[in-house]
Amino acid sequence: MADISQRNKQKQELATIGYSLGFIDDRAPKMTFYLHKPDLNIQGLVVSEVGSAIHNLPSSPDYVLKMSRMGRFAWLPGGDCTCRWCVERKAIATVEAKTEKPFENSTEFSDVVVEV
Repeated sequence: MADISQRNKQKQELATIGYSLGFIDDRAPKMTFYLHKPDLNIQGLVVSEVGSAIHNLPSSPDYVLKMSRMGRFAWLPGGDCTCRWCVERKAIATVEAKTEKPFENSTEFSDVVVEV
Protein backbone atom coordinates (compact mmCIF):
# COMPACT_ATOMS: atom_id res chain seq x y z
CA MET A 1 0.00 0.00 0.00
CA ALA A 2 1.32 3.42 -0.93
CA ASP A 3 1.67 6.12 1.70
CA ILE A 4 0.08 9.55 1.22
CA SER A 5 3.16 11.20 -0.33
CA GLN A 6 3.54 8.37 -2.86
CA ARG A 7 -0.18 8.53 -3.61
CA ASN A 8 -0.03 12.30 -4.20
CA LYS A 9 3.02 11.89 -6.44
CA GLN A 10 1.19 9.24 -8.50
CA LYS A 11 -1.90 11.44 -8.66
CA GLN A 12 0.15 14.37 -10.01
CA GLU A 13 1.96 12.18 -12.55
CA LEU A 14 -1.35 10.73 -13.77
CA ALA A 15 -2.74 14.27 -14.06
CA THR A 16 0.18 15.35 -16.27
CA ILE A 17 -0.49 12.37 -18.54
CA GLY A 18 -4.15 13.25 -18.93
CA TYR A 19 -6.06 11.38 -16.23
CA SER A 20 -8.38 13.28 -13.88
CA LEU A 21 -7.19 14.14 -10.38
CA GLY A 22 -9.94 11.98 -8.87
CA PHE A 23 -8.79 8.90 -10.79
CA ILE A 24 -7.05 7.30 -7.82
CA ASP A 25 -10.01 7.82 -5.49
CA ASP A 26 -12.88 6.90 -7.85
CA ARG A 27 -11.40 4.15 -9.99
CA ALA A 28 -12.99 0.88 -11.05
CA PRO A 29 -11.11 -2.35 -10.20
CA LYS A 30 -10.59 -3.27 -13.88
CA MET A 31 -10.36 -1.12 -16.99
CA THR A 32 -9.71 -1.23 -20.73
CA PHE A 33 -6.54 0.19 -22.20
CA TYR A 34 -6.00 1.18 -25.85
CA LEU A 35 -2.72 0.99 -27.71
CA HIS A 36 -1.29 4.34 -28.79
CA LYS A 37 1.85 2.61 -29.99
CA PRO A 38 1.83 -0.62 -32.04
CA ASP A 39 3.00 -3.79 -30.31
CA LEU A 40 5.93 -5.40 -32.14
CA ASN A 41 7.32 -8.91 -31.92
CA ILE A 42 11.02 -9.83 -31.81
CA GLN A 43 11.33 -9.58 -35.61
CA GLY A 44 9.86 -6.06 -35.58
CA LEU A 45 6.54 -7.07 -37.14
CA VAL A 46 3.35 -5.42 -35.89
CA VAL A 47 1.38 -7.79 -33.67
CA SER A 48 -1.29 -5.35 -32.43
CA GLU A 49 -2.29 -2.19 -34.29
CA VAL A 50 -2.74 1.27 -32.81
CA GLY A 51 -6.22 1.54 -31.30
CA SER A 52 -6.45 -2.13 -30.29
CA ALA A 53 -8.19 -2.68 -26.95
CA ILE A 54 -6.81 -4.66 -24.04
CA HIS A 55 -9.64 -5.53 -21.65
CA ASN A 56 -9.83 -6.31 -17.92
CA LEU A 57 -6.48 -5.00 -16.75
CA PRO A 58 -5.91 -3.75 -13.20
CA SER A 59 -6.56 -0.06 -12.63
CA SER A 60 -4.23 0.56 -9.71
CA PRO A 61 -2.36 3.86 -10.11
CA ASP A 62 1.08 2.26 -10.28
CA TYR A 63 -0.12 -0.14 -13.00
CA VAL A 64 -1.75 2.69 -14.98
CA LEU A 65 1.54 4.63 -14.85
CA LYS A 66 3.41 1.54 -16.05
CA MET A 67 0.95 1.09 -18.94
CA SER A 68 1.13 4.77 -19.90
CA ARG A 69 4.91 4.53 -20.20
CA MET A 70 4.38 1.70 -22.69
CA GLY A 71 1.88 3.63 -24.81
CA ARG A 72 -1.34 2.20 -23.40
CA PHE A 73 -4.01 4.60 -22.18
CA ALA A 74 -7.65 4.47 -21.04
CA TRP A 75 -8.78 6.53 -24.06
CA LEU A 76 -8.64 5.88 -27.78
CA PRO A 77 -5.85 7.46 -29.81
CA GLY A 78 -7.11 10.35 -31.86
CA GLY A 79 -6.57 13.83 -33.17
CA ASP A 80 -6.74 15.51 -29.78
CA CYS A 81 -4.43 13.06 -27.96
CA THR A 82 -1.16 14.60 -26.83
CA CYS A 83 0.79 11.49 -25.86
CA ARG A 84 4.24 11.25 -27.41
CA TRP A 85 3.26 8.42 -29.75
CA CYS A 86 0.22 10.19 -31.20
CA VAL A 87 2.17 13.45 -31.58
CA GLU A 88 5.00 11.57 -33.32
CA ARG A 89 2.57 9.75 -35.62
CA LYS A 90 0.93 13.08 -36.60
CA ALA A 91 4.33 14.66 -37.27
CA ILE A 92 5.42 11.76 -39.48
CA ALA A 93 2.15 11.88 -41.42
CA THR A 94 2.58 15.63 -41.95
CA VAL A 95 6.16 15.22 -43.19
CA GLU A 96 5.16 12.38 -45.51
CA ALA A 97 2.30 14.45 -46.93
CA LYS A 98 4.65 17.36 -47.62
CA THR A 99 7.37 15.21 -49.21
CA GLU A 100 5.07 13.03 -51.29
CA LYS A 101 5.20 15.37 -54.31
CA PRO A 102 8.08 17.75 -53.65
CA PHE A 103 8.45 19.08 -57.23
CA GLU A 104 4.78 19.29 -58.18
CA ASN A 105 4.65 23.10 -58.29
CA SER A 106 8.37 23.71 -58.65
CA THR A 107 9.94 25.29 -61.73
CA GLU A 108 13.46 24.74 -60.45
CA PHE A 109 14.18 21.81 -62.77
CA SER A 110 11.90 22.76 -65.66
CA ASP A 111 14.82 23.49 -68.03
CA VAL A 112 16.72 20.26 -67.33
CA VAL A 113 16.73 17.83 -70.25
CA VAL A 114 17.57 14.19 -69.70
CA GLU A 115 18.94 12.30 -72.70
CA VAL A 116 18.64 8.57 -72.89
